[in-house]
Amino acid sequence: MFIHLIAAVDKQNGIGLNNKIPWSFKDYKEDIQHFQAITNGHAVLMGRKTFESIGKPLKNRANYVITSSKQFIDNVSIYGKIENAISAAKIDGHEHLFIIGGEKIYDYVYKNIKIDYYHITHINKDYFCDTFLTVNINTLTPIYCKKIRNFQIVQYISKQI
Repeated sequence: MFIHLIAAVDKQNGIGLNNKIPWSFKDYKEDIQHFQAITNGHAVLMGRKTFESIGKPLKNRANYVITSSKQFIDNVSIYGKIENAISAAKIDGHEHLFIIGGEKIYDYVYKNIKIDYYHITHINKDYFCDTFLTVNINTLTPIYCKKIRNFQIVQYISKQI
């Protein structure tokens, strides 16, 4: 199974403010379309706060949520540990698992799990953020880049050592 990390960041690697994305979706509709297209039909893994900010399971995707709560949610697989959710996604037969946030999930996966692909939208603007992506871009090799107005969508792989 391939593990992907997908995120949008501002110039300071900001990803959120008060559990919401700080920029308007209408200004970056191509990024939303990219997210929908690339994750459609695959599994997504997110933290509880990200799930709550979305408000519902993402359609046409297997939704895995990391939380200490044992509350049942329709069409969502709940796990207390990231490794257990990743194992479940493999057992469930998913070829691709997308890590979609938030900050603590990104940080843990970046430091502890082999990520095959990074899909990072770089927004060429500063927003006031209280959560950040801690991925060191200098450790990655870009393999695809699409520039759109004031942002670019870049796909990376880890640099070979």
